[in-house]
Amino acid sequence: MDDYKREDASDSKGDEEVEIDDTYKARKRKQYMMIGAGVATALFLGFILFYFMTTVKYPNFMGKPVTEFQQWAKESSIIAAITEEYSLVDDTGIIMKQVTSEGKRVKKGSTQELVVSKGADPQQVVPLPDLTAMNESEINTWVKENKMENIKVVQEYSTDVAKGKFIRQEIRDKDVNPETLKRKDTVTIFVSKGAEVYTKDIKVLDFKGKTKTDVEAWYKDKKFISEFVYEEGYDDKLEVGMIISQGTAPDTQVGKDDVLTFVVSKGKAIYVPDFSQISMGEFKENPPTGVNAMLKEWYSGYAYGTFLEQSIPAGTNIAGTQDASVKVYYSIGKPYVGDLIGMKENELAAYFYAFRDRGANISYAVSYVSPAGCEPKGTVVGASKYSQYVAMEDHVSVTVSNGSCN
Repeated sequence: MDDYKREDASDSKGDEEVEIDDTYKARKRKQYMMIGAGVATALFLGFILFYFMTTVKYPNFMGKPVTEFQQWAKESSIIAAITEEYSLVDDTGIIMKQVTSEGKRVKKGSTQELVVSKGADPQQVVPLPDLTAMNESEINTWVKENKMENIKVVQEYSTDVAKGKFIRQEIRDKDVNPETLKRKDTVTIFVSKGAEVYTKDIKVLDFKGKTKTDVEAWYKDKKFISEFVYEEGYDDKLEVGMIISQGTAPDTQVGKDDVLTFVVSKGKAIYVPDFSQISMGEFKENPPTGVNAMLKEWYSGYAYGTFLEQSIPAGTNIAGTQDASVKVYYSIGKPYVGDLIGMKENELAAYFYAFRDRGANISYAVSYVSPAGCEPKGTVVGASKYSQYVAMEDHVSVTVSNGSCN
């Protein structure tokens, strides 16, 4: 077409000279090349844009909560494929492993796999260590390292165990012992937080003349934790159960852990008299009052009426004693065997028992004879000792008529 135009120009202008552009084709090729490059670039950019619009960069989820991955997956149109495994290292819900490496771009709508910790195995046997050799810090470290989530360490006051040391353990399941303990079992471990220090802010009242019941009511009202000590004593004026005295003076400030001592009345005391100062005659004429005293006449080597002894020492308080009777012994001199001749044989036992009942061990023996006087059978006709004083321990031979005559 251009050539045609050039010919026309030649024809129309006669001898006028025509100039031909040798770079025209080159410029056209360059123009085509530029257009092609633009199209290729546009296609490449379009592909890149499409790639980035349909993929997402995979983050690093290692050691992070699974909820963080789930939120990312939701926002990025990723399907989560989660597998759970027990772990002693990672807590429950923490991502332990990701199949896709960090930084890799993955297609939206694709499935991405993760391994998530479900904590330590609750069925695993984890024997308790020797807690008596551990302090509170060591116990807590062991609990944490072994993921013993069902073990609770509790502090309590103790006056016997040093602060931070083990006191005792309580396993809820009675069929479980420290050697067969599993991670799922519930255990409470008690450790000492030392002795509790109480403020001395309780003012002691004056309880003298009041009752033990009054003291107990005050004890409960002030919430004392230590038992009071009650001693007993006798008092001529205060009735049984009333306070005679107290170990801590009134208006003294004490704490809840203080131990208070009180003396409680047992009533009036009853003291045994000194009977050595009372003659037998006085005792018989005017028996002492206030005590149950019994006079005992006793054979001895001492003169008649001499005080010998008393069963309960003088000055002894016998108030409240079940057997409060006092036996007072006075001498009736040496034993004397009277005239036995003519007594009946059946009277002898009582006669000689009277000696033993008064402290003299006088025994006797009977033999039978045919008397010359023909005394009736059973009549005493002779004795080895009679109508005379005898020793405290002595023996008398007695002859009794057998009823026959010589």
